[in-house]
This record gives sequence, C-alpha cells and structure tokens, in this order.
Amino acid sequence: MAIFKLDSDKFNQQLASLSEGGDKFQEAQKNFRSGVQIEAGPGGGEHWSGVDELDHFKTPLHASFVAIDDELKSTSERQHAIIANLRESLKSFQYIDDQERQSYMDQLDALDSKFEYIAPQGMQAIALAFKGSVAAMAKAASATKDDK
Repeated sequence: MAIFKLDSDKFNQQLASLSEGGDKFQEAQKNFRSGVQIEAGPGGGEHWSGVDELDHFKTPLHASFVAIDDELKSTSERQHAIIANLRESLKSFQYIDDQERQSYMDQLDALDSKFEYIAPQGMQAIALAFKGSVAAMAKAASATKDDK
C-alpha cells in the first residue's frame, strides 16, 4: 500500500490556480447574464431596430448564446469534478493534521461555489427561439429541395 504525503506548496498552487479560474468564470458568467438579459428582456431583441432589418442576425446571435450556455455548463461540471477529485485525494494523504485538512476542505468548498453555474433568466426562451428558427430553416430547406 502506498503512502501519500501532501506537498503543501503544490496543493496551494493548485488552489490558487483554481481560485483565479473561478474569478474568471464568475466574470464570464456575469457578462453572459447581462447579454442574455438584454436579448431576452422587454422587446426580446427588438431594441435593435423598429423596421426589423436586422432580424436575420437573431439566429446566429441565439446560436452564440446557446453555445456559450453549453460551454459554461461544461466548464462548471469539469471544475466541480476536479474539486471533487482534490477532496478525495486530500482524504487519502497521510501525515496531515485535522486542522490543516479542514482548512483545505473549506477552501475547496469556497472554490466549488465559484464554479456554480445557473443559467440566466431568459436563456430558456432564447434556446427555444433558436430551436424554432433551426426547425423553420430545415423545413424551408426541405420544401425548396422538394420543389426541385
């Protein structure tokens, strides 16, 4: 059976790196939430123009929102898994006192909360609108193909 000893310097570097990543994740989530709220807010994107000349940009914009939402979800899940693995490894270390172990566990709990992703209000409506646009385009393409 192997005995693992905690390298405090390496572990602290890992925690610092995760903390920095968590700060960036929170900033990205905040910026994304602002964009979704503008798009999904009153008027739902109609704030661009009163004559609808920019409507053709809605589908690519919504596709971007859906892709970013998916990426934020995936990033959150990956980081939660990394933090869970660090917790498990911390439990297996020998020659670490309970106070130090608990201190690291508290830091991991704080990091875990930094990577919590909650889809912004309005994202579900954007995703549904995007799926509807894609379905309409597929139907139109199919009808065009049938006409030939």
